[in-house]
Amino acid sequence: SLERKKKRDRIKMEEVGKEPKMDLQMSGELHEDIKEVKEMLNLLIKGLMALATEQRNLNEEEGSSKRDQEQETLLKDIKETEIMTSMTSLRNRRRRVPRIKQKKKKTYKK
Repeated sequence: SLERKKKRDRIKMEEVGKEPKMDLQMSGELHEDIKEVKEMLNLLIKGLMALATEQRNLNEEEGSSKRDQEQETLLKDIKETEIMTSMTSLRNRRRRVPRIKQKKKKTYKK
């Protein structure tokens, strides 16, 4: 039993001696993993920034085309309004002008 205990203690001591080495090895691996994750995150950030810039450019293009369409529609509306106004004005002028009564032609019988 005493030998077993000594053997167990010796094994524990060896394990304790190995633990720091494993910790150093594990920390090195972790450090490499962290580096890789950091690089991947940086690539992801660059991709997202490029995507955001592209989306902003598309929105500006769509916005300018929408503005152009809105401006066209506005110009059409203005033109239609001008036409309606001039037609109404013309109609009102016609109403205001006194009508000339035509004299009935008298036909003379001979």
